[in-house]
Amino acid sequence: MKNGWITGPARIKHGMWILYLAAWAGLFVLSQTVHGQTAETVPHVSRADFAASYLRFEQAFLTASLDSAETVRVNREFDALTLLFFSRSYDRAVRKLHELTSSLSSGGAIPAAAASLAVRVEPSIYVFGQDKNPAPFLRIESLYALPESFVSIDLAAEIRPPDGSPSQKPVLCVPFTAEWEEGRFINIELPFPIDPSTIEPGMHDLGIRLNTEFIRTGSWTIVRNDLDDVRERNDRRIESLRIGTEHELRDALESVSARNRLLASHPSPENTAQAVLDLALLAEAVENEIEALRRKENPFRERKGDSWRVIPFEEHRVPVRVYAPGTGRPDAGWPLLIAFHGAGGDENMFMEGYGAGLIRTLADSGGVVIASPFANAFAGVNGTALFDRLLEMLSKDYCLDMVRVYLIGHSMGAGVVNRLVQARSQKIAAAACLCGFRGFGETVESVPPVLVIAAELDPLAGPARIRPAVEEAAARDLPVTYRMVPGYGHTLVVSHKLPDVFTWLTGHEKR
Repeated sequence: MKNGWITGPARIKHGMWILYLAAWAGLFVLSQTVHGQTAETVPHVSRADFAASYLRFEQAFLTASLDSAETVRVNREFDALTLLFFSRSYDRAVRKLHELTSSLSSGGAIPAAAASLAVRVEPSIYVFGQDKNPAPFLRIESLYALPESFVSIDLAAEIRPPDGSPSQKPVLCVPFTAEWEEGRFINIELPFPIDPSTIEPGMHDLGIRLNTEFIRTGSWTIVRNDLDDVRERNDRRIESLRIGTEHELRDALESVSARNRLLASHPSPENTAQAVLDLALLAEAVENEIEALRRKENPFRERKGDSWRVIPFEEHRVPVRVYAPGTGRPDAGWPLLIAFHGAGGDENMFMEGYGAGLIRTLADSGGVVIASPFANAFAGVNGTALFDRLLEMLSKDYCLDMVRVYLIGHSMGAGVVNRLVQARSQKIAAAACLCGFRGFGETVESVPPVLVIAAELDPLAGPARIRPAVEEAAARDLPVTYRMVPGYGHTLVVSHKLPDVFTWLTGHEKR
């Protein structure tokens, strides 16, 4: 649920905790011809579908070799399709995103018909070894209509190990021929040709294979126990802990409780975070966390890797992704970088998008803890108090170097950073505003060093909007550095400049 503030993942795709299958179930073949079926309504495209498509684009863009003209084209097209996303035209946005991704393919364009399909497994959560399980089946669905009058393609629906290389053997492969006719969509069931209990529990990739290329469209999870039962049992254990509101472990308890509420036998495809959640690993982690609380230990103390938590703030529980490198802690404590995403994103955006999670790679190389909260919660009147609350919570979990606290924000998140450097300048060593900057109030006399990035092609917050505020700040001798990036637009400039911004930020200490 994203009613404002509560939702999010525990184990994340492309995160630190990767579950590889210990044994393969083999390659099973069941060939069929699938004809387009008339649909009474336009196919439903969820936020999860858009998230999967966006992550696929990020991977393709990260590895593409583009000249300056192609870079300009991709940036302009990407900014145009994001407007469709903001208008909730998910089907049109996904189609444009697929076309853009296909144009980046080094092996040639993926046919639009193949890219328009999604693979589902029903039920989406399968309980390992439970007799009452309904027999699973594969569903192949169109995400949007095609302009072609007739298309026929030989494809295969596959289940693959999570984060596996293209050369790894799939757990399941079901070849089929898909045939489209004008005005029709694919919506077909395929039988599950193997015993699902032969597949190891965990989160697995779903997708379409075209020749040698795998198009990931989602995931399927096998768990050891019914997750509704696990959640209810954990609720009783949590209640028995009797940790009061003033207890030093209260913040940890709130995160464990929120993580437990994510365990569901029927996760919503509209919840972007649950679309990238490994429920099997989450269930194991929550049980261990409850046991740590029972021993009066903080289960998040110096936790390495990637985890989803909440910031308790008044009656709200604000989601935040936290990543800590696996290296040893610096003698002075961990530097901290707090990253605020742009509008339309959530706490997963910096960790999964913006260069396919590039910020985690930078954190590893730089020895920096990353916290990326749900930025919308910081955009209101309580943003400053919530920032203080986040620092307080993280200080319980990590030994932080408080003279090296950095902020970075994109678009709406840049606006959050813009306000925080004025209200909490004494707590911030340096900050970066990407594609968003309004300057400082007339009474502001000091701010930490601020790097402002503007993108030449940005249709929302381009140089003409940002430069005057930078010049006004510079005229007041406030430490603002301005850089304009040619050939880039509003969103893709983040991944392009993130390494440089990271280096600039971490070169500062609070004076």
